[in-house]
Amino acid sequence: MLLSRYSGEEDVVFGATRACRRSTVDRAESVVGVFINTLPVRINVSPEMPLLPWLKELRAQQIGVRAYEHTPLVKIQEWSDVPRGMPLFESIVVFENYLLNSALRGQGGDWENREFRLLEQTNYPLTLAGYSEPEFLLEIAYDRRRFDAATISRMLGHLKNLLENMAANPERCLSALTIVTETERRQLLVEWNDTRRDYPTGKCIHQLFEAPVERTPDAIAVVFENQRMTYRELNDKANGIVFSLAQRGIGKGSYVPLLMERSIEVAISMLAVMKAGAVFVPLDIHWPTERIKKLLDELNSEIILVNKTTPYDEVALGRSFLFVHDEAASASTRENLNIDVDSGAPIYAIYTSGSTGTPKAAVVPHRGITNRFLWMNEFFGRASAAAALQTTHHVYDSAVWQLFWPLINGGKTVIPSPGMETVADYLSALIQRHEVTITDFVPSVFNTIVPQLLNNISLREKLTSLRTVILGGEEITPSTTYSFLAHLPRVRIINLYGPTEASIGCICYEVTGKEGGKIPIGRPIANVNVLILDANRNLVPAGIAGGLYLSGMCLGLGYLKDEEKTNAAFVENGFPEISYEKLYKTGDLVRYLPDGNIEFLGRIDHQVKIRGFRIELGEIEAVLRQHPNVRDVAVLARQDLMDEKSDNLKSKIENPESSKRLVAYVVLRQSMVTAHGELRDFLRKKLPDYMVPSAFVFLDALPLTSNGKLDRKRLSAPDHNTPELERSYVAPRTPAEELLAEIWGKVLNVEKVGIHGNFFDLGGHSLLATQVMARAREAFQVDLPLRALFEAPTVADLALRVERSIPHAGDFEELARSLAEVEALSDEEIERQLEKENP
Repeated sequence: MLLSRYSGEEDVVFGATRACRRSTVDRAESVVGVFINTLPVRINVSPEMPLLPWLKELRAQQIGVRAYEHTPLVKIQEWSDVPRGMPLFESIVVFENYLLNSALRGQGGDWENREFRLLEQTNYPLTLAGYSEPEFLLEIAYDRRRFDAATISRMLGHLKNLLENMAANPERCLSALTIVTETERRQLLVEWNDTRRDYPTGKCIHQLFEAPVERTPDAIAVVFENQRMTYRELNDKANGIVFSLAQRGIGKGSYVPLLMERSIEVAISMLAVMKAGAVFVPLDIHWPTERIKKLLDELNSEIILVNKTTPYDEVALGRSFLFVHDEAASASTRENLNIDVDSGAPIYAIYTSGSTGTPKAAVVPHRGITNRFLWMNEFFGRASAAAALQTTHHVYDSAVWQLFWPLINGGKTVIPSPGMETVADYLSALIQRHEVTITDFVPSVFNTIVPQLLNNISLREKLTSLRTVILGGEEITPSTTYSFLAHLPRVRIINLYGPTEASIGCICYEVTGKEGGKIPIGRPIANVNVLILDANRNLVPAGIAGGLYLSGMCLGLGYLKDEEKTNAAFVENGFPEISYEKLYKTGDLVRYLPDGNIEFLGRIDHQVKIRGFRIELGEIEAVLRQHPNVRDVAVLARQDLMDEKSDNLKSKIENPESSKRLVAYVVLRQSMVTAHGELRDFLRKKLPDYMVPSAFVFLDALPLTSNGKLDRKRLSAPDHNTPELERSYVAPRTPAEELLAEIWGKVLNVEKVGIHGNFFDLGGHSLLATQVMARAREAFQVDLPLRALFEAPTVADLALRVERSIPHAGDFEELARSLAEVEALSDEEIERQLEKENP
């Protein structure tokens, strides 16, 4: 039972020694020699099984093995499915039931007052020994290379607690027996959840914003490209939209979609919807039209907020649109309407991937965001809010703090141009120009930007105003993080964890400059409680993996129009020490470290994070099954390093998130023939680009385990240079195409890149696109925005873009030679040349 709780597995195997003297061998007791043998014990620890029947089954199983107890372990290994060389078990139980001590002391005389014990040794990492006298004694011998004394002491405490629970509660089922001691319970539930703060969370975000409007109406609130907007202007324009919404019957309880490109109108729209008492629902204009229509049908909103960049004609179909840019400019009123909004009311609904094939909208109340902002004031200080750079698209929750936390503190929000949020030189210039103090990155994006900063002194020198970088959305890479801190020690790096359902971020850890191993996600922020539970919702002690549950002011209200999913994720709280009614089941696998910080270990389900995007693999699989030629499918997120000759190999090893990609394993219907491109195009009409697999593998059947479930471990890595790509290969025809093909090949780790191969079909994604465009800008000395690659995703098309940007086509041969010379130089030589040319 202890091994089951520690491992989270119901099927447990350990070794047990057997004396073998009372066996089937005739007169064995009179034979001199070692009869002891160690045999595997395999037990199913079914949580719902009552204790006493389970113990009786176990006893019967042990008696039944007696006939086979002389069988050599090597023979059992041959009979099992466990491969040769892999141990059947790594822990053993030894029960010494002979009365050595009492037998010797019973001889009297000098023996009487002595105590005797056998000193034994095993070759297993963990040995549990039981002695039957003078009282029942349990000892654990352990390999000090695998365990420390504190861990073993806790283990013995858990074993003792478990045995006492069994003796006191013999009628209970196995799941009801706890291993956690009372001291540990208090530490887990009370001491490490002591986060209470008396924040004034009764106010909503738009009400907090109106205070600096009164104090500093002419201060700059929002910057976007060449636009500047003061607090008064932003408030006036938002009030104008509120008036227009009210005229159309939009108010409390209304869900209002925002369908627009990143712009200053996004901030106006979000603020206006809040002021109206309604709920804003951001949608991405780059999502497939079919997906947008489906979500708009689900929302059934009376009006959609758009701006001049919105392709609204594609989704019109009788829908009503409100053009924010025009409406804000022509509104007849600028006064605050002061609509009473309860802090428990929803502020936004944000769509996330859904495992059943349909996205789900997480609804979050004002109080959670207010609590988060007031905690930020305390943790970071109001000075950090002087200027925030919005690096996250507004369809994700972290954009909410980037937009509005500075605005409740009298600071400003700086919005980068669409598609430029991953370009290091652009961001550095923006940070310098607007004296940005704080920003936020997805770690995989951070991993691509940091090397550019560290290799370019002039870029680093532009970051003098920067004080804080928040990392969140996926696991952070220690090597990149510590390198950044080594070069910019004045900047605070904060690892901030939090699902969309929990008010942006609710667990926090500040990374120090001292280099170490894996970086934890930290401790809960103010008014947030954390529980780590097993599959039966029992507390697990520090050091043991369990599912992460959240509670407190951070909790969302559930999923829009989906009671079933809400009830499955937001469950009743059964712990009286936690004062909140509900717990949110995150699906993340974590464990407590001895100091109370939490370490992220992975997912319990098949949800993945790729470049910060939250993806349910089941949604991709469900959509692919809609294709008429597809019989079955499985989708994995892989981190295969593939070709060791790749110049990106070191980067992939250090930054595994940047090399993670989706692979679809497809079983076609009988006699059907389908190309990779056809499936990819099918998915692009229904899913965002980041959810479209970069590789497809066709199989006759999906591999299954012995009990009929999908065996994901047997799904092998795809061959990147597929026959399909070989057949469609067309060699570069011009120096520009040759140079671009060479850049693509190095970034994508593809030997031959044809001029008509689609960058994204070859395994490219937004982060690799950033690398390609950075190299292209350096090679051709032209200013190419990142979106150029999305609009021209083949070498041939992008080469045309380049040629139009360079006045002298004859320069290409010289550029190609220059690039070849640069590629041959070491980083140190390049740095010396740059410093010489740019003193």
